[in-house]
Amino acid sequence: MSVHIQQDRMRSRTLAPFAFELLPLGSVRPRGWIRDQLKLCAAGLGGNLYNFHRYVKDTSWLGGDVEYSPLRESAPYWYNYIVPLAYILDDDELKEQANEFLDRTLKNQHADGWIGPEYTKHGRGIWARCLVMMGMVNHALADPSQHDRIVDSLLRFTRLVNSMLKDNYQGLIPHPGDEFDEFCITRAHELSTSLQWLYEQVNNRRDKELIWETMDLAWEATRVGDRDWSKFFTEEQFPKKPAAPGSTLIKHVVNVSEALRYMPQLYRMTHDHELIAKTRQAVDMAFKYHGTTFGALAGDEFLAGVHPKRGAELCGTAEVIFSLSYIYRLFGDNSYADRAELATFNGLPAGMTPDWWAHNYLTQSNEIWARNLQNWPFYNCGGRALVYGLEVNYPCCLVNHSQAMPKFAMNAFVASADLRSISHQFLVPAEVTIPVKGEKPIHIVSETYYPFDERITYKIETSRSFNFYIRVPEWAAEGTTVNKALDSDEVGEEAVEVDANSLYKIAISPGKSAFRITLNAEIRVVPRENNAVAIYRGALLYAMEITHKAKVGPPTHFAEWKPLPDADYSSKLRDVEYIPAADWQVAIDPSQMHFHRSEVKGDLPNPIFESGAPPVSITVTGTKISNWKLEGDCAGLPPADPSPTGKPFAVKLVPFASAKLHISEFPVVVLGKVELESQRSGHCILM
Repeated sequence: MSVHIQQDRMRSRTLAPFAFELLPLGSVRPRGWIRDQLKLCAAGLGGNLYNFHRYVKDTSWLGGDVEYSPLRESAPYWYNYIVPLAYILDDDELKEQANEFLDRTLKNQHADGWIGPEYTKHGRGIWARCLVMMGMVNHALADPSQHDRIVDSLLRFTRLVNSMLKDNYQGLIPHPGDEFDEFCITRAHELSTSLQWLYEQVNNRRDKELIWETMDLAWEATRVGDRDWSKFFTEEQFPKKPAAPGSTLIKHVVNVSEALRYMPQLYRMTHDHELIAKTRQAVDMAFKYHGTTFGALAGDEFLAGVHPKRGAELCGTAEVIFSLSYIYRLFGDNSYADRAELATFNGLPAGMTPDWWAHNYLTQSNEIWARNLQNWPFYNCGGRALVYGLEVNYPCCLVNHSQAMPKFAMNAFVASADLRSISHQFLVPAEVTIPVKGEKPIHIVSETYYPFDERITYKIETSRSFNFYIRVPEWAAEGTTVNKALDSDEVGEEAVEVDANSLYKIAISPGKSAFRITLNAEIRVVPRENNAVAIYRGALLYAMEITHKAKVGPPTHFAEWKPLPDADYSSKLRDVEYIPAADWQVAIDPSQMHFHRSEVKGDLPNPIFESGAPPVSITVTGTKISNWKLEGDCAGLPPADPSPTGKPFAVKLVPFASAKLHISEFPVVVLGKVELESQRSGHCILM
């Protein structure tokens, strides 16, 4: 589509609506295991960086002078996640942190409208402001008392940005003498993420024209600056192999993860349905050529292909989850939600220690140790990228990883603007209370151990009728059932019928309702490179845990590798290496598998991603093999023709994120029959 046609359509100046609208931040409350995870995040690095870490506590945004980048992104990353984390948990201490940052930022807004600590033209890169703006939008959604002053601040900032972009796209495209780099133009589309919200908050015609023109200028900047992502995600341009040395930032994995939102956000302005198809093409291509088993894009720091030794950056995983959640909420295509769940339940927690006090920089599909590598295969992340700690590599992952799970959880329930439709889109345990003018609030509870169990029980209390929708994952399209009368022995399970968007509808009448849906999950064997396979059941990836020992040391500086000075939380901070204590060269026969579920009464174990904690596992017949070799310091490509040694035996597979050292891509071999141990199997028991 030509630029002129796009601009003509932009002149209609109406934003395409989302398929589902966000509910006010804080109205959705996580329950069960995901609440446990969020509380661990709040009690760990996520909730404490403000108290002790120099890149947040002493940032220039808060009157200090400590930054790791001229983009001054650390505090904006932090604020972007602390707001949803604080309000989804209703945590007063975290709310106070968020409010202190907001108060200081608004108080110190420059007379010309600039937001942030920069005073010179050459320091004023716009992109990090996009993170602050996303935090401000969520702050306004969570606390209506903040709404008006946030809107006023963003309008003042937009007037300045409008004039900057009219001056040769200053602030996005770097010019001689500028302190910021091409990350600003590469991520320029993130400006519209919040400006589209702002556009719908104001009524003044001139303000609307100003906001629309500013967004239009930002899109034009991406074309002038050679960062039109719609041209990148094409068969002709998209890189199908790992990025070569010297690649530009357009192949940077975090940029690509964020760029999945480029075309959806442009679509909201142009209403060009080609952008819907191009979004589908972009997501499919990205995961086809660079997808990992655990739901993230491989990139260590740049796109890395599909070899299981290559790493996926934790920052990229967080951005993939946010992008896929956004795309699903806009278009309603079920596959995006499935992908968001896969990354959230597998890739994200794999990058954290169970207590959320240490993180890695990279996760591998086949990770045979997490130590300082001498011969590493990564683009430029260095040998310490697999180690868990405070600053194991560049600090972006430290200040950004905590955005993923709060934003995911706040999207668990969504609704239409008129509340005639409410949907459970991410199937985690949660409850939602929705105010209704002149009536009692609508209250919905989902009781479940999902994804560790497939049953979800709903309890609803309402004074009005509405349609309730449950998203049925693609892997559960056949065989899923519902029981609409839990208190009756005469009504049993019946098959569900879903609509074109894989939504199951139940008409809710005033009063109290209770029903249960049971998703049909089967073990899935998914092909990988070189005849290898990955094993899934439901939304979980299963892996062989490699028995290991932990080597714990003091936290070290990300660049100098020297121990950091003692901090207030020094007893909980550490760098952790995992050293294998068992063989990892195993091939499996996927024709012989058995699923096991341990009985659970009450709450799931906490932390749920601790080794041995999940109540589910799969046993598969396997054998040691002799021809799976190292490539440098990492496991090589699984051999297409494995050479077995010894007798077959039962191999236990566990949820991927609970196994810090793991094999999730296996070579395949045909083996003799083995009696797999039969453990008690059945549903968890909700108490």
